[in-house]
Amino acid sequence: MTQALAYSDNIYAVKTHVLQEPESLIETAQAAGIESTLSPNLSLALGASDVGVLELTAAYSPFANGGARVEPRLIERVEDAGGNVLIDTEPEVEQAFDERQTYMMTEMMRHMFNSELNDYTSVTGNSISHLITRPMAGKSGSTPNDNWMIGYTPNLVTGVWVGYDDNTPLDHRKHGQIAKKIWVKTLEKKSRR
Repeated sequence: MTQALAYSDNIYAVKTHVLQEPESLIETAQAAGIESTLSPNLSLALGASDVGVLELTAAYSPFANGGARVEPRLIERVEDAGGNVLIDTEPEVEQAFDERQTYMMTEMMRHMFNSELNDYTSVTGNSISHLITRPMAGKSGSTPNDNWMIGYTPNLVTGVWVGYDDNTPLDHRKHGQIAKKIWVKTLEKKSRR
């Protein structure tokens, strides 16, 4: 399963979905924080239902936090010119999954950057693995019209979506790695602070 996830070998995602109860994937997605309507069909395992990048990124928080789902905060803290705190928010946290299971998922998602798994194809993070200097886990995806990368370090969950609002097709030979490159450069820059 680790190699299948690292390769984005989708037949394994569909087979796993087929072997589960039809509503199981929807229940799991909802527990992770997905509120968008999801259709209980086989293509759901491949991301066939529309979910926004903020919602999908937030749904990765339980994997980064030992099973605890954290609601996104667009504003963490606001101070005035005198240093007085005007707004200081605390994250809303809810235990969504077993910590041991999220640990295993993180371990599998780390390997999308592990070029030692390269075999009949390359891991999907192969193009950026040389840029990674600290523990990271994630998953990428693409359609003819977009590409995305969502993942995390021990202290930050980040998602990047690249595409056109009008669904204009992308030239994936030119633009196929852009989301991954933005993602890794953002996380690496944050790690140096």
